Amino acid sequence: MKKIVYDAANQPLGRAASEVAKVLLGKGELDYAPNRVFSCELTVRNANKLKISAKKLQQKEYFTHSGYIGNLRRYQLKDLAAADMKKVFYRVVRGMLPANKLRNERLKNLKIES
Repeated sequence: MKKIVYDAANQPLGRAASEVAKVLLGKGELDYAPNRVFSCELTVRNANKLKISAKKLQQKEYFTHSGYIGNLRRYQLKDLAAADMKKVFYRVVRGMLPANKLRNERLKNLKIES
């Protein structure tokens, strides 16, 4: 198993998440195949030091819905980032991976440190 450390300090949120998603997909490897999970242990350091623009903190919203009428919940990025930046980064990386059966297997290889 290959161990990779990524330093996210002073990186924009989207740029760092897309680079992490590429590594989790195994796009840089010689034996890349879209139907396989690349075996690596990716550790992201300094997730709390990611840069997010002030405009994006105010405008970006995330939604959850339970399926019941009236249960749409809205969360602003500034509230989520203030609570736990690691969860925000995890959510962004998860959104950049393909939505298939392998997504959860790939995310098991991701470790996020503050």
